Amino acid sequence: MSDETRGLGRKRGRPGLAEHTEAQILKSARALLAEKGAGALRVRELAQRAGIATGSLYKFFPDLDALIGAVNLQTYRELTQYVEAAKRDHSGGACQQRLMLLATAYLGFVRENAALWSALLDYNRGRSERPEAFVDAEDALFALVEEELSRLPELSVETRPALARALWASVHGIVVQTLPNSLKPDPMADTLAQIELIIGAVARDYS
Repeated sequence: MSDETRGLGRKRGRPGLAEHTEAQILKSARALLAEKGAGALRVRELAQRAGIATGSLYKFFPDLDALIGAVNLQTYRELTQYVEAAKRDHSGGACQQRLMLLATAYLGFVRENAALWSALLDYNRGRSERPEAFVDAEDALFALVEEELSRLPELSVETRPALARALWASVHGIVVQTLPNSLKPDPMADTLAQIELIIGAVARDYS
């Protein structure tokens, strides 16, 4: 089973053909989620777009929820790659600047992938337990924040993981609430200004 669907579904058949078909299903599901949202996803339409029989879908995923989960896992990983690319393109700088770089990359990804990100949030909401792959994907994101927080001289190693999660939650909350609801002429700038207030306070407290 591929990394994208470990713990989320199942597949049968010849390995090469199975991998190709699974990838096509995921590609088609991602496109439909981006176009219409999770609530509009239907097995028949998905099968037609993927070029498979309706029943073949269940050879790979037990239900639509598992398929949506697999697409959401891809979204998590793509966000991580997006943020990592931003880090690679901009070396150096103080901790506050580096944290703002991460936040700006996150905001950019959300704007470019609004429907997919909304589907991921809807999937996570209200779930008491999630597949291990989802937990690992979140940990990879938090690790990027922890790496930048390690630049703060007064922040202990023991406190770093909790602060990384708290900071990520704060930034996420600002993005979710401000970006679509801002009354300012430039919602993007308004969102980043609020994020900078939080990140600046953290940088000052631990410098």
